[in-house]
Amino acid sequence: MPIVLRVEDGEGRGFYHSPRRPDCVNEMYDYDRNPNFWDDDLLRRSHKKVWKQAIPDGYHFGFLNLQQYTNWIEDPNWRIELHKVGFSLSVYSTKQFALGDCQILFKRKRATKIAEIDMRTNKLKSL
Repeated sequence: MPIVLRVEDGEGRGFYHSPRRPDCVNEMYDYDRNPNFWDDDLLRRSHKKVWKQAIPDGYHFGFLNLQQYTNWIEDPNWRIELHKVGFSLSVYSTKQFALGDCQILFKRKRATKIAEIDMRTNKLKSL
């Protein structure tokens, strides 16, 4: 079963939508490296419900692997800052997902959280 990595706060919100959102998130807006999901051709092709500027209900964004995660949040200081305000890198197992070039879209309610990874060191933590 595929694994998805997701940066989220204690309530499961991603870093773009959390009230804990640190200032470093604004620095992540690099549309060449981190395109909007509707500009990700592979994501659009792999999920027929990905319409322009609309996220299908129940779906959330994450990463296929540590490489996608560190490409998106490239500065290690950003990862430390996210960690300091309460974010973690959750690891989910899921069957329902759409793969993109830079990120993955998955149905979190049908996924199982199996672990967390320390955002500062990229080492596995127990739940």
